[in-house]
Amino acid sequence: TPVIRWAGSFPDARFAPPGPSALRRVWNAIVGIEPERGDEGPLLKRPFGVAALENGFAVTDPDARAVLRVNWREASLAAVNCPNHTWLMPIAVAATSDGVLFVADGGAGVVVRVELDGQCTRIGAGRLERPTGLAFGSGRLYVVDPPQHQVVAFSADGREQLRFGLGGGERQALNYPTGVAVAPDGTVLVVDALNFRVVRFTPEGKYLDEFGQSGDGGGAFGRPKGIAVDSAG
Repeated sequence: TPVIRWAGSFPDARFAPPGPSALRRVWNAIVGIEPERGDEGPLLKRPFGVAALENGFAVTDPDARAVLRVNWREASLAAVNCPNHTWLMPIAVAATSDGVLFVADGGAGVVVRVELDGQCTRIGAGRLERPTGLAFGSGRLYVVDPPQHQVVAFSADGREQLRFGLGGGERQALNYPTGVAVAPDGTVLVVDALNFRVVRFTPEGKYLDEFGQSGDGGGAFGRPKGIAVDSAG
């Protein structure tokens, strides 16, 4: 039974790319230049991560080095900027129920917590190499770090609490994990990309079970990237 229906796409007519400035339009008129449609470029170059917000969503764009908040109700958007951090390669984004954002900046090797007032806190500096996925669960922020072949868990205030993926036997070991999600019961599901599987761990990082294998048939994976879990697990 279908459980998803198409509602719209972004950007659409309500979110058209910005036109030339007034000075640019005057100059164009003087020299007889007729700017092409979309002269200012698209709003997005390579959208990569998305997180639901109350009236819209947040999206990361690593090629544009940008993070946007989009409000569907007001047909508005705003760039998310930090006074103490410049985006290098924002890959993933997760949001709390009150709209606080956590952005994995793979280029900077940190996760940035963005408050509603625009204040930003860097998490994992010196402890992460290239974070690519985020998930909340059991009072923690779980971050996948492919080059370290690990999942690192932080408290809400940014303190590292545990990491897993290395050691503990072949089943426990991860090989370039790319995505993570947390089920309603707290189980942590990790996309283990180069082992072509999804692994389930306890909230404390103990191996439970797995599914998937390399291939192009049913139940097999070619290049798994991301994962999400619904309310039924």
